[in-house]
Amino acid sequence: MYFYVYYVLHIFVKKTRYPQMKYEKLNNSMVDLNENTTINIPLRNLIALIFAVAICVSGYINVMTRITQLEHDRNIRDVEIAMNSEFRIKWPRGELGALPDDAEQNLRLQYIEKHLEEVEKVTRSLQLQIKENQIKDNI
Repeated sequence: MYFYVYYVLHIFVKKTRYPQMKYEKLNNSMVDLNENTTINIPLRNLIALIFAVAICVSGYINVMTRITQLEHDRNIRDVEIAMNSEFRIKWPRGELGALPDDAEQNLRLQYIEKHLEEVEKVTRSLQLQIKENQIKDNI
């Protein structure tokens, strides 16, 4: 883009020079600058200069928009990474709760454990009765 601006300005300078004038005359002549000073510039060069400035402004706006978008994306990514790290640490500890399927599974396991304890009690009582019957039969 800078090359294009340089190229346009180079053409502008090249076309505005008068071939019959020499650099010495331009350097030696004094120019009075005041509020009534006029500048003669060809219309095509003025349009090219305006076009070059418009391209520069458009490029600057595009670059700044892209930078802003990338910074925003980075900030969102940083927040997501922090939340993921928190989840990674707290989920195995059970600090973030449990899934509904896990809760249902835990209820079923508790029921099975209680039922198993009852079965073990019945089994122990039956074993005691069997031992008592064996002792009675031996007497």
